[in-house]
Amino acid sequence: MKRTNLGRAFCAQLRDSTPNETGGKPEASERVRKAERRENGATGPEMGEPLTAGGGESTEFVWFSPSKGRTVTTPSAAPPTVDEIDDWTLISEPPAGG
Repeated sequence: MKRTNLGRAFCAQLRDSTPNETGGKPEASERVRKAERRENGATGPEMGEPLTAGGGESTEFVWFSPSKGRTVTTPSAAPPTVDEIDDWTLISEPPAGG
């Protein structure tokens, strides 16, 4: 089995890459962003604000029917009323205190 040195090919690719908006190679912009983060006291990559789940706590009750293999969500603690299904089991409810 022959080994290939990919480092040489990668260096050639960087050497032949087009300059970006900083006027340098792609790795130059990474150094510029890193220096800016260091000056501002920020750490890590620029990932933006974390996303929050749909506006708060869940208020749904999840019910399961073993005979039909079906799940249903309801806004109240009362079992759902579905024709010919009367074996609902509560499997999930909203967190306490929410």
